[in-house]
Amino acid sequence: MNYVHLKSRDFVRQCRALIGLRYRLIWAQARTSQGRIALLLALYLLGAMTALLLAMGGLGAAVAAINLGQGEAISRWMLTSLYANGFGLSLLFGFGARAAFTESALRRYPMRVEQRFAVRHGIGLFDPVWLILVAGALGLVAGLVWLKAGALLPGLLAAALFILASYLTTAVLLSIINRMMQTRTGTALLGGVLIAVFSLGPMVIASLGHETQKRIWEAADAGLRWLTPGVAAGVMVGDDWLAVPAKVSLLIIWCLWLGYLLQWIERRPVKVDSAATGPVVWGNVWDDYTEQVSRLFGHRYGPLVDKSLRYHLRCNLIRYSLITSPLLVIAIRFFETSQRSGGFVFNSALIFYVLSCATGAAMMLNLLGFDGAGIRRYAVMPAPMGDGLRAGSLASLLLRVAAVFAAFLFWLILFWKEPKSWRMMMVLFGVALTGILLFNAIGLWVSIFSAKAAEYDSMWNNRLSFGANAVVLVGILLPFYAGIALVGKFGYGILLRYWWAMGVAAAISGGIYALSFLYLDRALKLQSEALIKRVAGVQ
Repeated sequence: MNYVHLKSRDFVRQCRALIGLRYRLIWAQARTSQGRIALLLALYLLGAMTALLLAMGGLGAAVAAINLGQGEAISRWMLTSLYANGFGLSLLFGFGARAAFTESALRRYPMRVEQRFAVRHGIGLFDPVWLILVAGALGLVAGLVWLKAGALLPGLLAAALFILASYLTTAVLLSIINRMMQTRTGTALLGGVLIAVFSLGPMVIASLGHETQKRIWEAADAGLRWLTPGVAAGVMVGDDWLAVPAKVSLLIIWCLWLGYLLQWIERRPVKVDSAATGPVVWGNVWDDYTEQVSRLFGHRYGPLVDKSLRYHLRCNLIRYSLITSPLLVIAIRFFETSQRSGGFVFNSALIFYVLSCATGAAMMLNLLGFDGAGIRRYAVMPAPMGDGLRAGSLASLLLRVAAVFAAFLFWLILFWKEPKSWRMMMVLFGVALTGILLFNAIGLWVSIFSAKAAEYDSMWNNRLSFGANAVVLVGILLPFYAGIALVGKFGYGILLRYWWAMGVAAAISGGIYALSFLYLDRALKLQSEALIKRVAGVQ
């Protein structure tokens, strides 16, 4: 008996030590240059969510629910929003330091399989993201109790089970996503699902009639009653004391089933595609296309452009960006303007500018960062290191032009009923060329002075460097809001009246790109050693 007690005390002590280590890793990661950016974004999102909880959630949601006489319905959707935020924030900030607590790493500690499973996910529950969600759920319970619309003990029990079920659901989904990302088929399937949900989904819903949307909303609300947010809301607000034990039992069943499912998934072997697997025929076709295109750049840049094109097209992050970027033109449908014709031109120009800047930006602004230790090859190859950087920029330029052209064709099909003119075409072409050339020029310098080591096979853990983030924020948001202010003062007609200005901007951007392309060698020579250390690390 004493032995069991001793072992349990050791287990608790180890858990406390690992939780402390987890927060030390978070703090260590936050002190890096990239970590400061992630921490700033995390604090911004969590602060916004906290303000939203204070304004519309927690006590505010409970007050609104009671005043409207729909306490359970509003609480149900409030918990659903917490449910979704838990997954979204964990997807953004849950990777990185948690890798230290993998199953293989914890095998160094004297723990059983069940204990390692409990430790890994117990530590996950103590992440700052989940503590914010716990505060939101407890705030909702406190509001209901204060307004005498719920009891304290059932509410606390429901909140605890709800948070546990939310975490287990998030862990299951992230485990599935992580395993899907290990294979090319899974990556393609996941990309298709994301496109369907976030791009085509809003358009389909917006095209439905009011009655159809109402029926969909009612069906979703009815379905939520059986999911963990709906069941937990029923326990918090429910007046029928006979139904409370049944709903608590249902929450426990949900938690047990999700825990079993998570354990089953983690015990399954991970299948990883090897470099040699895949459809050889299509691989040869793509290689043939890239080789033919690279011949256009002569003997100096041809082989390097060929390598860079293949590198871009085999990167999951870049492929996903190239596929989904043209779908951004769907957003034009959701813009409302008082002057239909001029507003359509302005909205299209804004979308094409954002699209031309953001497509493939992860590699365009970090051309050598995805090479890892392979960046050392550029320093010893029988060609200047600048040629490798230029070839990467040329490959990025070609693919970005192709993506924008595909977006233009999709725009023509989607808005075939809208009136068009040659001036409108010149505006759109000028805006797109300006964004492509200007950002490719800036990308050359950012790749030299603000490079960052990136994971080639990862889609979720490749945050931009400080310089790349600054370029994206300033280069996209500043012209975006400047354009809004311009048409707000002079009207939409200014775009078509001064259509030639977009051509001038494109010519200036082309000149900047040409000068950057030709005169980057001196800066690259001065920064080459520091660049190699940042990307490849010191060996």
